[in-house]
Amino acid sequence: MKSLLTYSNIKDHPGFLILLLLIVHFNLLAQDDTLGTRPIRSIPKDDRTISTIPDKAYFKTWVTDARDIVIAPTRWNKYQWILFSGVTFGTVVLFTQDALIQQLAQENRSPG
Repeated sequence: MKSLLTYSNIKDHPGFLILLLLIVHFNLLAQDDTLGTRPIRSIPKDDRTISTIPDKAYFKTWVTDARDIVIAPTRWNKYQWILFSGVTFGTVVLFTQDALIQQLAQENRSPG
């Protein structure tokens, strides 16, 4: 069985090395769980028990979150609208040209 992690594989696929470095980087940035070190009396009584049964407040957050998502564009500034327009335009162009892009990719295939 051939090992996947060899120098030639990493050299030929720099994206793999970048992904590996990002994974290591994000693991180093992970925070410790400090909740367990707090004395129980310092935690408010309402936060001490974790309920696994959804209540009325939980479902109310669905409605308020959905409302906030729908009305968020009314609070966007000029730069957010430019970004949204660019992403939308790019998506539409790629979507409409998908068959042509696929055809070009298939015509220019290589053994590698």
